[in-house]
Amino acid sequence: MEGDFNIKGKTYAYMAQGKERPDFGALRPKAFDLFLKIQTSVSQNLIQVSESQRGYLNDIFSCTQRLSSFLYHSNRFTFHIKSLNSIAPPKNQLIYSAIDEACIDFESLLFLGRAALDRLAYFVASRVYEQKNADKFSNLQNVLQNFIEKDDRAENADAIISKSNPAFEGLITDSAETQALRSALIHRRSIGEVTTYGFTVHGLPDGRLLFFDCEIGNKPLIGSAEYLFKHVNFVSLNLLSIYGDFDAQVNINDCSPLWDHNIVHYSSYIDSSNSGPKFSIIRAHPDGFRILTNHLRAEVLDHSVERQITSP
Repeated sequence: MEGDFNIKGKTYAYMAQGKERPDFGALRPKAFDLFLKIQTSVSQNLIQVSESQRGYLNDIFSCTQRLSSFLYHSNRFTFHIKSLNSIAPPKNQLIYSAIDEACIDFESLLFLGRAALDRLAYFVASRVYEQKNADKFSNLQNVLQNFIEKDDRAENADAIISKSNPAFEGLITDSAETQALRSALIHRRSIGEVTTYGFTVHGLPDGRLLFFDCEIGNKPLIGSAEYLFKHVNFVSLNLLSIYGDFDAQVNINDCSPLWDHNIVHYSSYIDSSNSGPKFSIIRAHPDGFRILTNHLRAEVLDHSVERQITSP
């Protein structure tokens, strides 16, 4: 008994089974169209090009595969937001929810987002511009600056990265003042150590609900995941289009995630004048938790939502 399907002179029948969308349903239409165009075009051209060109196309395809991993994991946040939105404390009460899975998934999203950008940087710096040891996204603009005078693509790519750098700094790239949260989590900290506040939901006196985001290193978990999703896709798709000659671009709004939420970043609303309404939030510790209270600016109430009434 053998399983050899490579016998000379024999004829074999093959059946291809379709897989789900390569973005796992995470992208909006315009961004998905570009993603699919890149993957499809590369797959079709690989059988027609010379061996030297195959490496270039394989690098582009590998970048889309790295991006697919990021997109697959990002879909988890649809579930986490739905889970959080199901919490509805009675009037004048609050509920704290750890949702540890969301914290773990956020940590993974940081790693996968940076991995996608590093693979992209390796393609552009090493394959396109033949630079050695150039596999860090944080160094990519330095490489591009050396080629702006000679190559319009470098100027366009540099402008795109510049738009997204503020979104990456402190999250997945170091800033001048602070080390990236991703770096701290990889080398020195656990997600629990840097969790400032947990998800906290208030039942307001008027019956509405106010949702406060979990904060990791003072950064909003859901808010940062949304920001990261937008900008990793914006940079990746546009640079692959530029260097793959696909003649298509997406803007940042085209790259927004499909999930919707009204979850508030507590720390960004703290009122230094101590004149706004008071709201408490929970900070968990290994041996329990603390209730912390601050005055918040009154406009935080603009983010309250109607209580969802479910049928019995």
